[in-house]
Amino acid sequence: MERKKVYGNLALDLDRKDNLGSAAFRIEKGQRATQEEARDDLLSYLGEYRFKLPTYSYKLHFAKQEGRFHLRDRHKLEPMVIKAKRAVNEKTFRGQPVEREVAEKEGLEKLDEMLSFAGEDCNIFWASPPGPKEQGYGDYGFIFVGKIKRITEKEKEIDMTAIRVESPEITQFNKALSDVSGIDFKYTRAEEFLSSPLVLRGVESRIRAALGNFVIETNQLVFERFKRDTAKIKPLIDRFVLAETAEEKLVLFNTIENCVVELEEGENLFSLGKNLLIEAGEINIRALAARYGDKKAPTVQGSCGSTGTESSNIFNNKGSVSSLLKEENDLMKCVTCPFCHEKVDAQLTEGKITCPSCKESANR
Repeated sequence: MERKKVYGNLALDLDRKDNLGSAAFRIEKGQRATQEEARDDLLSYLGEYRFKLPTYSYKLHFAKQEGRFHLRDRHKLEPMVIKAKRAVNEKTFRGQPVEREVAEKEGLEKLDEMLSFAGEDCNIFWASPPGPKEQGYGDYGFIFVGKIKRITEKEKEIDMTAIRVESPEITQFNKALSDVSGIDFKYTRAEEFLSSPLVLRGVESRIRAALGNFVIETNQLVFERFKRDTAKIKPLIDRFVLAETAEEKLVLFNTIENCVVELEEGENLFSLGKNLLIEAGEINIRALAARYGDKKAPTVQGSCGSTGTESSNIFNNKGSVSSLLKEENDLMKCVTCPFCHEKVDAQLTEGKITCPSCKESANR
């Protein structure tokens, strides 16, 4: 007999097995996100993966806690380098390649050191070429540009912009770094760029010129569609932010993605049927969830894929999208233990990944 559980006005199928969601936006249990954090993560995901925004702006903090300065996310002030170490450890446990994550961790460690001495006239310039296609990455990368905006005794506030560059070549990244720094760069691998961010004084004009090396989408209609379509589905986004279980989030996430696809293809959600309306033009969340909640959105190829792929956005990829909820003894299903080599459902706690077979643990 089919089992259902009701969350608000959503009826969820508890017997479904394919409830892992997108690899780029994994709906799994982890450290509980704040509502603001969940909203930002969702909008960032949609901006990159579904709308292909050419730029995305956000803030980071270089702040002191417990006597240590680190580059930190703006929600929980967790050090970015800790997020990077967690990504390395979890991919190691899964038996997946970690070269890129290790390079990103090294880059973040260097940023921590350089930002310690940086003033308000300093800029960050960091190149992120796309990852290997065989690992699911697509044909675009990022240039991350940062500006220190405010300095206090305990904090430096940084305005960041992720700039999406289409079909880039390694030679373009080398020239851009050379143009900004005055140093002749001759890197050959993406990992060399990822481990080598720049923090330089008074180079804003050089950065603007260096960006001319790349193909960057400039169509303002992309931003307008992003604002228009996310406004239309705001009730769905609000419900997603308030959802308390992974199951409910998955239904809402699928619904949001499919609605965005419909809107981007020119469909009018309000003309799909009267049952999708409540009154005064507002969407009927329950009806939309019934229509789309168990349907995965079409896969977008490459690193903007909705299934089985990963982002090239260093900061977004280290965010909390993979840990929106937290339960003790959460599971990382069907992984090969690096200690006993058994195929297991590893147990996840806040700081550890533990093999139930040999009882060995690795840090998250």
